[in-house]
Amino acid sequence: MFGFFVFFVFCVVLFLLLSRKQVQKDSAWWVEIVTSQPKGTYYFGPFSNVEEANHAQSGYVEDLEGEGSKVIAVQVKWCQPKELTIVEEEQLTYS
Repeated sequence: MFGFFVFFVFCVVLFLLLSRKQVQKDSAWWVEIVTSQPKGTYYFGPFSNVEEANHAQSGYVEDLEGEGSKVIAVQVKWCQPKELTIVEEEQLTYS
């Protein structure tokens, strides 16, 4: 019976370690920038740590503002964005 308990604990610990590794593999630090002109959300990254992301964010803001965007929010997030650029379609014009 004790052997079964030890095996059960081993399986639970192994499962938790593998689950945590999968979450870490799929996520990283990203800079999220929200603009109002055009209305959109931009993700820059991935970064291996929050300090790198914080250090890089001002350069991304400068680039977007240099292209005429109005930045309204900047945030460093631990995530895995599905899309790197999300712009509302009504803002887009096609030539």
